[in-house]
Amino acid sequence: MIETTLFTPAESQVLSNSPLFKGIDLTTAYPFMQHWSIREITIGQILLSPMKDNKELLILLEGEWVVTISATSNRPLARIFPGQCVGELSILDDQRPSSHVIATHNSRYLAIQRDELWRFLCAYPMAALNLLRIMATRTRDKSELLESSLGLLHEYRVRAETDTLTGLHNRNWLMDIFPQQLELSMRIGQPVVLMIIDVDFFKKVNDGFGHAVGDQVLKHIAILMQTDIRATDLLARYGGEEFVVMMPATLLVEGQASAERLRKRIQKTPMPINDTDSINLTISIGLSECLTGWTLTDLLNASDQALYMAKNNGRNQVVCWKNPF
Repeated sequence: MIETTLFTPAESQVLSNSPLFKGIDLTTAYPFMQHWSIREITIGQILLSPMKDNKELLILLEGEWVVTISATSNRPLARIFPGQCVGELSILDDQRPSSHVIATHNSRYLAIQRDELWRFLCAYPMAALNLLRIMATRTRDKSELLESSLGLLHEYRVRAETDTLTGLHNRNWLMDIFPQQLELSMRIGQPVVLMIIDVDFFKKVNDGFGHAVGDQVLKHIAILMQTDIRATDLLARYGGEEFVVMMPATLLVEGQASAERLRKRIQKTPMPINDTDSINLTISIGLSECLTGWTLTDLLNASDQALYMAKNNGRNQVVCWKNPF
C-alpha cells in the first residue's frame, strides 16, 4: 500500500496493482506523485477524443470507461477498469488520440502531465518497461480485433455476393468482378465470350409442381453448370431462372461448342422429384464475343438479344449474336 494522504486506501490498492507500477515501490514515489492530479468525471463524459489534443496519461482509480471509434458508438473496442491507463500513445507520438474514451460510470482518475510522466519514467525505468508492455498488449489486441473485423467483413462480403439458393455468385458479384475481368482481357488482347442461360418453361415448373420444386430445379441446374464449365470461367446467377457465364481467352466458336455441350448435358440429366418421377429440363443459351470498345453492358445486351432469338425460335438451343453492321 502507498503510505500517503493523496489517495484513499482503496485507491492506493488500485495503484499498487496497476500494470504501470508493477515491480515499483510506490512508497518512494511521493515526490513525483504529489504533482499528479486526482479528478472526477460523470457518466457519459468524454475523456479523450480524436478532436482534441492530449497531454496527459490517465489512470482510472474508480469507475469504468470504454474505448470507442466514435462518440456515439455503442460497440466498445475495449473496456478500461481501475488500475488501467489511457492516453499513453498520444503522449509518445505527440498526436491526437485515435479513439474516444468515455466514462460509463461516475469515475475518479489520476492525470499525469507529460513532463511529469517523463520525470517519473526517468527515475523509474521499470515503469517505462511496463508502459511498453501495456502498449505491446494493446497493439496485439488491436491486431486481433482487426483480424477479427476483417474476417467478419469477408464473411459479410461473401454473404452479400452469394446467391443463398444455389450457392453461386450473385448479380452483385457479377457486376463487380465481370467488368474487371473484361477490362483485363481487353487490355492484354484476349477474346472474351459471355453466355446468358435461361431455364426453359421455368414458370410452368413453378405453377405445376410448386416453388419448392422450382427451387430444386435451379439448384440442379447450378450444380450441373459448376461441374461443366472450366476453372477459368466465371459463373453467376443473374436473377430468376437466368445464369451468366463469362469465358476469358475464348473465341466465339469455342464458346458456342461449350454452350452446346452444356445444353446437351442439361437435356440428358432429368431432375428426380421423388423415388419414381423426374422432370426433363432444357435450357436456352445466347452468347456473344466482346467487340473492341465494348463494356459489360454491351456484352450483356448482345448475349441477351441472342437469348431472345433462341427462345423465340423454339428454345432448347444455342444462338450466337451476329453483328448487324
